[in-house]
Amino acid sequence: MPRLKLALLLFVKEPFSPLGISPNEEMIRFALLFKQFLEATNSRVSLFLPGRLIEVLLKYSPQEAAWMRERVRDGHLEMMGGGFYDAMLPLFPTQLQEIQLQKYRDLVSKNFSVEPSGYFNSSMAWEIGMTETLAKKGYEYTLVGEESLQEALGRSTRVSGWYTTEDCGSVMRLLSVATDLSDAISQGGATACAKFDSLPETEKHWVAAVSVPISNPELLSHFFTDLTEIILKQEIQSWTISHIFEQQFSEGKINLMSAVGSNVGLPTASHSCRELLIRRPEADFLHKSLLAAYRHAEATLQGSVLEDIQNILLPVMAPEYYSDLPGNEGVQSPGVRWKGNREVIEAEKKIVRQTGLTGQSIEVADYLMEGHRQILVNNSQMAFLLEQQRGGALRSLIYKPSSLNLVNALRQDGDISFAFLDHLLDPSLNDVGSFESALNDHAGQLKSPYDYQINRLEAQVDVLLRSEQVATIAENKHVFHVDKVFSVKWGKPFLDLSYTLVNTTFSEVNGYFGTELDLGMRMFDKKTSAIKINGAKISIDFTTSTLYSNVKSFVLKDGLLSYAICIDLPREAHVMVSPVLSTLRSAAPNLVQGIRLFFFWNMELKPQGTEAFNLRMKLSKRGIFL
Repeated sequence: MPRLKLALLLFVKEPFSPLGISPNEEMIRFALLFKQFLEATNSRVSLFLPGRLIEVLLKYSPQEAAWMRERVRDGHLEMMGGGFYDAMLPLFPTQLQEIQLQKYRDLVSKNFSVEPSGYFNSSMAWEIGMTETLAKKGYEYTLVGEESLQEALGRSTRVSGWYTTEDCGSVMRLLSVATDLSDAISQGGATACAKFDSLPETEKHWVAAVSVPISNPELLSHFFTDLTEIILKQEIQSWTISHIFEQQFSEGKINLMSAVGSNVGLPTASHSCRELLIRRPEADFLHKSLLAAYRHAEATLQGSVLEDIQNILLPVMAPEYYSDLPGNEGVQSPGVRWKGNREVIEAEKKIVRQTGLTGQSIEVADYLMEGHRQILVNNSQMAFLLEQQRGGALRSLIYKPSSLNLVNALRQDGDISFAFLDHLLDPSLNDVGSFESALNDHAGQLKSPYDYQINRLEAQVDVLLRSEQVATIAENKHVFHVDKVFSVKWGKPFLDLSYTLVNTTFSEVNGYFGTELDLGMRMFDKKTSAIKINGAKISIDFTTSTLYSNVKSFVLKDGLLSYAICIDLPREAHVMVSPVLSTLRSAAPNLVQGIRLFFFWNMELKPQGTEAFNLRMKLSKRGIFL
């Protein structure tokens, strides 16, 4: 007589590939080992595969796919439903949720002759607002972590079984997943056996959701070997997830507003996966860019052309683009950020081509959904989002020919990355360490809001910003009138930036005025990357900061990502070049997340005096050979 009843869900995450390489070999190995496991144990299990992995399975392992279809038919295998790209659906509008769900449902229905009744996403994120959407798509239940149900019920003891929740007249069953048991099975061996031995005997089913490590052949083989031994040695009766609802009555009703999920990088005190967008500005910007591109497509396109745009955007709903994790698991990876931004930029470029527009536009709207408006400037070669309410800095700087957002560094302090964020610094600073500390402390940031005026000219557009900025220099507060002007030529990747500073006080002010750019980039590679100052290549050590003086021109090239930034300085300046490193809690503390450039000038302002500074930036493409 079996001592325990286990409903096991195995799920596979699609391996992240910056170049979009399909995991064909990985899925072939998985299909063979999964088949061997089921035949050896005669287990009943539930399975979730993201949509693209199902497509790979059907193409490269057709025999195993046909065998799995038979197991579904005889009740030994349950195919779980979900988003086609395993998206964290609570982050997205209902329309995008429905597209993900329907696309996946159609795929499973066509190839496995079954309509999935259970919804799953690997991040285990849940919000009560999903109830109606899931119910309309035919889903009857979903899985949530046991700790979320404990919190909702106000209990510290174990919570098993299933509960019902209701929203907008729709009902959803919430099934408790034993997180500790899931983790133990993932570790395998003695850990898993000890956990099973510690479980009390009960007529109820234990539910576990376990990730299958398909990226590593050795780990994958060990995983199924350990799982086979566990099932055979332990007194376990296995069932599919949906079978639980036939065997157990509801434990009652619950009002679980949200479940933060697991393996997304949020602390235990978090209450919703939406906190990822608050904690990580890079994830939030990508999220808002995706929504803007989707709305743009919905408003201007239809039919198959609209579907093409959706197919570009839907993969960017995958959890790795929003999870606060290192490696290829989350937004702490420069490669993940690069690819996410690239896909959205490609979608916008295709929308412009399909609508026949020139791509030249200026929009003033709440693009970031923060309650105030930003200025989005577009031409056929470049685009930038100007935050006039945050010191007149650029939140993005996009070079369209390379589909690249240059302002994409992940700052060590977790703050937002900007381009052309201005500073007034104390004259006592005299070495690279003191300048770097001043920037990190935000001591001299000019971040007061600007009034703006947009002048559309025949050959260019000028965005004029005017503000009174307060800065503390030599322990004294000073007020400056600042005019900041961005000039963009139509159809060209040129940007001119000019400043006029007026000392509105009756005391002389000496110090440094400068502007900071936090550029996202990959690890510096001497073979495909180069930095030139005044036309001469310089050697960069990306473990320390370096200060250069008498700079007239600065060039940064990346042949692999195919871009070059050329900045001309009519008035000689100092330039500090420093790396942007991973946050301290990252698994890779020395990973280069970007490069900080700080261009600054000596400033001497007499009472009511005026100083002017300017720079010119040009973006261009570059190949591997620099």
